[in-house]
Amino acid sequence: MFLEKLKKIKELLDEKQLIGLFLTGSTLYNAKLDDNQETDYIAVVADVPQDFLTGKFVSEQLIEGDVDIKIYSFRQFVQLVLKGNPNILELFVDKSCLLYATDQFKGFYDELIEFVFEMARGKLLKALLGMAFSNLKRVKNSQEKTGKSVFNVLKNIQYINQITTSGKIISVDFSNIKNVKQKEKWTVKEIDDLEKQIEQTKQSCNSAVEKLEYNSDLVDKFNIMSFKFLQTEVVPTFYVQITEFIDSENKREGNVAAFLSKEDALKSSEETKKLLKGKDDISEYQVNVYEFDS
Repeated sequence: MFLEKLKKIKELLDEKQLIGLFLTGSTLYNAKLDDNQETDYIAVVADVPQDFLTGKFVSEQLIEGDVDIKIYSFRQFVQLVLKGNPNILELFVDKSCLLYATDQFKGFYDELIEFVFEMARGKLLKALLGMAFSNLKRVKNSQEKTGKSVFNVLKNIQYINQITTSGKIISVDFSNIKNVKQKEKWTVKEIDDLEKQIEQTKQSCNSAVEKLEYNSDLVDKFNIMSFKFLQTEVVPTFYVQITEFIDSENKREGNVAAFLSKEDALKSSEETKKLLKGKDDISEYQVNVYEFDS
């Protein structure tokens, strides 16, 4: 059954090179209300030459029948990890949600899962709190899918409580609150109680964030992992195009191959060179790619 679904997903991706496929959404949360409800996936695809060279990030969504796929290029996936995006970091709780991966991406994922929450904990907490208040606003405004918004508020609160007590998300099972998605109207008292829960959570969240220190070592480790992945998974394919492009531009756009945005990359040129140089496992070619003219 899964092989048939995987074949369908690859067909939907067309010419995009799938390197990782995750189960997400209600199926991941064990919170489906209907077995016929569509299944959500996150697909990570290899960067195509033109996007890889120009620094463009790619994300899109495809819906076909019972399949809903959010597609991210590898570099976009990396950026979302660094930003502490909750929808991405929850994929690092249970390895079983990784349904398909190339050998290189599986190795990248297995290594990252060991320290991703320690690296991105502060940004993750802030993102979860922001999402909780955003969904509360939807409830107050009586917008569509109010029950789903309440579910998301409660989910975010549980995530924050898990992180502040255990240092990471420890469970993505929300079967205990899935029925709230069916409720369309909420009383003023119920909404007030929900807001009080968020305010209480906000205090513990902010207290936890204040105690955290930025771990540059883990960020550097993650950057090196990402560079190595690009080296093994992407760079060999585009070696000729990259070198020709850089030569033709006289290295004026020296960091166009980076997973950073072009603007951020140019600002951090010296830091990037220091990061890459002296690393035995990084090829001289990559060091050359990340040389800059000031």
